[in-house]
Amino acid sequence: MAGDKHKPTTNLCPLAQLLKTMKYSDFKIKCQGEEFPVHKAIVCTQSPVIAAAVDGGFRESLTASFNIEDFDAETVRLTIEFMYTQKYSTIRQPAVDEAPESESKSMANPEFGPGAEPESSPESPSTDDASRTAPATPMNDDPDSSANSESHKDILVQHVHMNGIGDYLAILGLQERANRHIAHILETKWSTSGFMNALTEVFSLDGDTALLELMATNAALHIDELVEEDIYDALDIPPTFSKLLVKNLAARQLSLAQENRLLGELSRKTDKSGCRQMEAILNAV
Repeated sequence: MAGDKHKPTTNLCPLAQLLKTMKYSDFKIKCQGEEFPVHKAIVCTQSPVIAAAVDGGFRESLTASFNIEDFDAETVRLTIEFMYTQKYSTIRQPAVDEAPESESKSMANPEFGPGAEPESSPESPSTDDASRTAPATPMNDDPDSSANSESHKDILVQHVHMNGIGDYLAILGLQERANRHIAHILETKWSTSGFMNALTEVFSLDGDTALLELMATNAALHIDELVEEDIYDALDIPPTFSKLLVKNLAARQLSLAQENRLLGELSRKTDKSGCRQMEAILNAV
């Protein structure tokens, strides 16, 4: 039939299909010599910063392009993926649930590069947010392996970059998703060196308060390990982070004191109960 050529060829949602093909693109995002074709209606509705540049009669409106030089091209690519799909996939993170093969290849657009991992977060570890791409570099699933440790170290820093570009472009949802990924990795794949690398990157950003709070909370939980690291002593720690760290350490100390008090009360009750039982046995004899 004549209309068949207009029927969708995949089961991707319309925006994901646009991301794959970039058909009808009318705008470009440029980064460090690379150009990414996009759709103005999509990126402008996602980023108030890009929208202001386009609507304000600036160079961007004349050139139909927006330059980003403070972040690397991979971070920009992932940001564009998020603006179309509300998720992003970092390379080398292992897949828990893989998408069907027909879908796994659907995002392998040469413009965006092949392969990445399904999204995962503490709320729904990967089923809900499965990426549409196949893993480019499978990772060892052993959390103690050095290869796996190095990969998670790199991925953690990448998520920090995603938070940073989300702040730069005023995409709150991107910042929140990056923070969920960071929290999930720190909870399930803790690495002292990986945390220190990520913390260094966090300090180089202008500062998302939620991310600083997240990092301070984890620093307080692992403070004994961190103070043994030479790099920790060399860090130029911002006052805001120091205050958050002290607050979390104080809260942790209070929590431990409460736990010890409850354990003491439980121990005393157990001792009294045991004495009464023993007394009852002796009386029966």
